[in-house]
Parts: sequence; structure tokens; C-alpha cells
Amino acid sequence: MMKRNLNICVLPLLLFCFSCSSDNGDQKTLEDFSLRFVYLDGTALEQGACVDPNGQYALAIEGYKMSYLDEVKYTINSVVYTINFTEDGTHIIPIHLEPGQNTAKLLDANVSATLHFSIQGGFEEVN
Repeated sequence: MMKRNLNICVLPLLLFCFSCSSDNGDQKTLEDFSLRFVYLDGTALEQGACVDPNGQYALAIEGYKMSYLDEVKYTINSVVYTINFTEDGTHIIPIHLEPGQNTAKLLDANVSATLHFSIQGGFEEVN
């Protein structure tokens, strides 16, 4: 009889413990993404640097795999694009910088990057 009472008390406790998940605190959201302008090899494009108008540049989007959101929409100079995140890490997306203001944004998030450069003679200055 005592063994049966013990089973009745322990069983609900075990069910409660195994039904809780510790993964909820690790769940990523769009705020866990970063966005920056880089050279095509992933090296940071510093503000104030001179850039070659024929150079190769990219947008770096760092994000995390999420079961509820694998597809991320972003804009570059108001044109909408989509990228799929299937693994953690940084995605390097080749882009062409336009003279003047270049703006990238992650839709549905408060994440953006802006880069301004102007052509001055034979070189361009990034502001």
C-alpha cells in the first residue's frame, strides 16, 4: 500500500519536471540579428575609408536558426529581398554600393545599417 501511495505522489512530480523545457530562454528573435556593410571577404567596411567604385562589397547579416522563422526579409535601398537561415552564422550577400546613401534594413525588426559615400575625383569617401 505504501509503495502505491509513493508511486501516486512521484508520478505527477516526474510528469511536471519532464514537461518543462529549458530551451525557452535560448529562443532567438529578429532582435538577435546584426546587419553591416562589409567587403566581399567579410572584412568590415570602416566609416571614412576610401572605397573603389569598382570594388566588391557585401551586406553581412548575422542570425540564428529558429524553428518558427527561417526566412528573413530585408531591404537594400528600398528593394525587398529574402534570405533563408538554416544554420547559425553570418551570411555575406554581394551588393553594389550606390553613390550617396545606402540603407539596409531587416523587415519586422528595428535593425538597420546606413552607409554614405560620395565620389570625389578618382576616389570615393565613405561617411
